[in-house]
Amino acid sequence: MSDDAIGYVYDVLMMTPSVGLIPMLEALLVLQYQREVDPKASRVLEEGEQLHHISEEARNYSNEQFDALLEAAVKYCNDPRSAPMKDALRTSLSATAESECYHPLVYSLNTILLAFHDTKIGKLRNGRDFLYVVDNPATLRSAPVSVAEGPPQARSYTIRNPDIFDPTKDYLKKLIPENEDFTFAQWVDFIHHRQKEGDPVMKDTSKEKKTTWGDGSQCLELHSRKTLQEKDLVPLAPGYKFKAANFLAASGRSSRGSSRGSGDSSIGSILGKRSRPSASIESTGSKRRKDRDGKKKSLSPEAQCALYGIELLRSRWDRTHAIVVLLKDNILSLRWHDAQGCISTYPIDIVAQLPLLVAMILLFQRFGDRMRGNGGIKLEGEANGRKFKFNIPDDVHSGWELKGRRRVTATPIVKCPPIPARPRTTRHTPDLLPRDDELFFKLSWREHTRQSEGFIVQTAKERAVKLLGENAGDVLNHLPEIKHSDNYRLFSTGYIRNCLGLGFQGVRIPFSRLSERLAPLEDVEPDDFSLRMWEIIRCHYLLWQIGIAHGDVSLWNLMVQTSSDGITPDFAVLNDFDLAAIIEPGQEYPSKVGFGRMGTMPFMAVDLLLQDTGMIKGLYAHDLESMIWCMVWYLEPQPDWTHGCMEKVGTLKLAAALLFKVKEPSEWAVDNDADGLWGSVIRILKEWIMSRPDEVEGTEGTNTFTDHDHLRLFDKYMPYPKRAGKGDWDST
Repeated sequence: MSDDAIGYVYDVLMMTPSVGLIPMLEALLVLQYQREVDPKASRVLEEGEQLHHISEEARNYSNEQFDALLEAAVKYCNDPRSAPMKDALRTSLSATAESECYHPLVYSLNTILLAFHDTKIGKLRNGRDFLYVVDNPATLRSAPVSVAEGPPQARSYTIRNPDIFDPTKDYLKKLIPENEDFTFAQWVDFIHHRQKEGDPVMKDTSKEKKTTWGDGSQCLELHSRKTLQEKDLVPLAPGYKFKAANFLAASGRSSRGSSRGSGDSSIGSILGKRSRPSASIESTGSKRRKDRDGKKKSLSPEAQCALYGIELLRSRWDRTHAIVVLLKDNILSLRWHDAQGCISTYPIDIVAQLPLLVAMILLFQRFGDRMRGNGGIKLEGEANGRKFKFNIPDDVHSGWELKGRRRVTATPIVKCPPIPARPRTTRHTPDLLPRDDELFFKLSWREHTRQSEGFIVQTAKERAVKLLGENAGDVLNHLPEIKHSDNYRLFSTGYIRNCLGLGFQGVRIPFSRLSERLAPLEDVEPDDFSLRMWEIIRCHYLLWQIGIAHGDVSLWNLMVQTSSDGITPDFAVLNDFDLAAIIEPGQEYPSKVGFGRMGTMPFMAVDLLLQDTGMIKGLYAHDLESMIWCMVWYLEPQPDWTHGCMEKVGTLKLAAALLFKVKEPSEWAVDNDADGLWGSVIRILKEWIMSRPDEVEGTEGTNTFTDHDHLRLFDKYMPYPKRAGKGDWDST
């Protein structure tokens, strides 16, 4: 794995908040109520004090069901029937080598699942049956990784294998069909004896049955540093009694029914409240990477867990969250991962606080598909007045991100009878549903402070008609044609943070868009490129005039609507408005916080990349500079600009602008017959970089350039194409 990717993981981990385990489990119960028990009853508001309101019914459900889980766990731990579980746990914690810990721990956890299988606890019934298994290193292999925002660019591989994970019983039956009729108890016994014999449960199988990260919902990372002595294991001895009141008091209550704590208290009445260990600390362990000098370098256990979180999050296109458990000897912490990042719990001692471990496992056992992270989002669209349903292929995944938009793109599968092939045009025959290859699906997790992409595009169209008159077509013809869009607020990352008292900054909500498929602008022939760029530049200019700030211009967002009938003309399309903002016509920049230093790094303005302090204004000039970098990339792709920190990329781009020579086209441009464009684009780039001052608030000096001045620079070296019956680039 590249140092950039590891650095990205550590940067995100440094911002991880920590909460108590009991508040976390109670928050998970609130989510279970909202997502699985009564989804329609959840109030979801976008503005005001009631943002991500948690109903009284959901809170009461959480309180009552956690009490029931804890009571059942304490009773079980005090009962002789827990002896096999305790003995296996003792064996695991007493092992002298980490590899000797896995199998007895799996048996201990599966014994808990067996003891409460098909048992109702409070109002909680079994969810989707699963079992814990030791991961075979050949079972779960990760894909090439990249932290770039654009198309996947595999720079290096890494093998990331959890020690234990949780496939469903249904999946195990498919994997090992000879055991299809096994009872749950027989599965527990089968896994236990297979492991004792040293034979992995998840053996090599055909490609169709190959295990993937999507076949589980959680995993465990073990980190063995010391061998526990007998004095450390006293609570596992026969006759030791736990008291539920001790755990309730640690959560901020003295008895059932009294008020909860604030949500940020540690449950460590025995260990005390511990601060989160620094994610930047490297510690020894079984998972290693090679440093630049070729020597092996250890990842911290926290970083290793983050890598598992990424793999689980990207394992399914509709994955909403992932859970990873870290066990350092007898010290356990839970990690919740979603599009907003990670939330960790303070560590607990699973020996001294054994009932909390049991309660956690019992809660996981009662999770349905949605709480296992599978959104089950139902997709539909509308074309020519007809509604239709569609699916996304199972092999579609999100990007390699620990937090952020987590974009998923795919060709959807329309649920309808086959339709005869027909020419691609901008008009469709009435009553016919679109073909799969005519559609494009995108799902991303937008910040809740931003309007949805569908709403922004619709607003842009309405304002163009109202404000631009005969020039409206220069916007309408160059916007994406959205067939359907939807927000899935039930899966907002704000609910769990509301429960835990973590605030709402950075909350994300999944949003999907179904639109007509477009071709990438980078595939356009060089002779046609400048015309298409000017179509987008003009559309973009008019959008800012009517109060639509795009904010994320990249070559990967510049598209072309094509046709194959020989009659309908091609035209460029400015795509992807998920970072856009609606402002007042004539307003200089979006006023909301968070609309400044954003975009896709290879194409962002150098000023934005190099400035990391102060309030940054997202100006029209920044978007327009991104257009220049799009043209540069078209002539000479720069993969080094896709990774690293913003300051590094900004420095690389600034150096490239100075080193490019107007009369010396790049080899790429020559080989692709684009050398005729080289001089024009590089002249624009050099004059822009040398003459435009910083556009960051707080920078002294007077900016004498207007939006018209910026566009005149483009027109100077790459003249605006004359069009019959149309005005110049600045006509409104």
